[in-house]
Amino acid sequence: MKKLILFTKDSISDRGLEEILAESYDCQIFDVGSCGDVWNIASSISPDIILVMSNAALDKDYRILKELQSKKTLLPSSVIVVAPTSPTDEEFKCLDYGAIDFIIAPYRKKLIVNRLEKLTNVRNSIHLQELEHILQYLPSNIFLKDAEGKYVFCTHYWHHLHGANEPGWTIRGKTDVEIRKDTENAKLAMEKDKEIIRTGKGAHYVIEENSDGIQEFLEIIKEPVRDENDNIYGIVALINNVTEQEQLKRKLRHMSITDELTGLYNRTYLHEVLNDISKEENLPLGFISADCNYLKQVNDYYGHLIGDEYIRLVGVLFRMVLPENAMFFRVGGDEFLAIIPKTSTDLLINYILHLKSKAKMLQIRGRRFSVAFGYSCMEKKDDDILKYLEKADYQMYSDKSEQKKRDD
Repeated sequence: MKKLILFTKDSISDRGLEEILAESYDCQIFDVGSCGDVWNIASSISPDIILVMSNAALDKDYRILKELQSKKTLLPSSVIVVAPTSPTDEEFKCLDYGAIDFIIAPYRKKLIVNRLEKLTNVRNSIHLQELEHILQYLPSNIFLKDAEGKYVFCTHYWHHLHGANEPGWTIRGKTDVEIRKDTENAKLAMEKDKEIIRTGKGAHYVIEENSDGIQEFLEIIKEPVRDENDNIYGIVALINNVTEQEQLKRKLRHMSITDELTGLYNRTYLHEVLNDISKEENLPLGFISADCNYLKQVNDYYGHLIGDEYIRLVGVLFRMVLPENAMFFRVGGDEFLAIIPKTSTDLLINYILHLKSKAKMLQIRGRRFSVAFGYSCMEKKDDDILKYLEKADYQMYSDKSEQKKRDD
């Protein structure tokens, strides 16, 4: 049963009205002359409806209405003035102080109950707008969509939207595809929405936005909205700007898979790649193994700082010669590996010839840069990838041995 308060003055009301209210509501009656703080009474009872007799409403320059309006609450009651006759101009001013309507004699139960229900429903519908306004103070973007993926409200209009800065523009009734600058993310959003409506399961994901030349990462959390019969009729969602966190995460990820000295991928990441790279679309898959010649002598003669530069030159060499889709790894002290998707044995041989030719052009402290190379080419998906790594290493060590013999 809904709670109702009736404020009177000098206990003047209507006996029939009081009986109607007592039958239909959890009703309490207070006289403004003796009840004390009106707000404390209302806040302690938390009524759904507050009725004020017109003489009480006008008392002391609308004091009771001003007190009720002076403090905001998330669940405000509907304040309605009861008048024995058509409202006077003075009574109509009650609407300026928070009253939403009048109930006028004669008082009939069915009419009064129906009127109060409709008025409270109207007041409850206003809560959505008030809630939208209140939620704007949060940094997160909170929005509600209907079952067709059209926006009901959204607390923030970000720069990712077309027309958001135009006067009078509203997001209501629009879909992501209609308003978002990033069409791919717009399509993704609508696909996620359809899946949520279909399955009843929420979604949690992060997208990258690059609207207006600004890179941002947005965390999106979506949940279905259900009625009392468990039917889904909308989606409520939260968007958090997680750009700083995502950039830090990516930086840490980059550091964890990158060799600090050369900027190439490290051995840890190589193990991840080997588990997933031998897919049909990457075949034939080429491997080029490389090892610095005479690194020990360079370290002994010039010191380890120069030795480090000698090691870095392998990465420079790889980037100068090998294709953009190649991946480069430092797998040991002076040992390197390049993995090249969609290649061939002939191309690998040609790459190594170019690598050796370019290497002759590089030197440190007047000493010629020297690297040994080996290669292998994997053509079948189900082959053992480790065999091809071993084959490339074997060829590399053979090349290293031959170069040493020539140099001796």
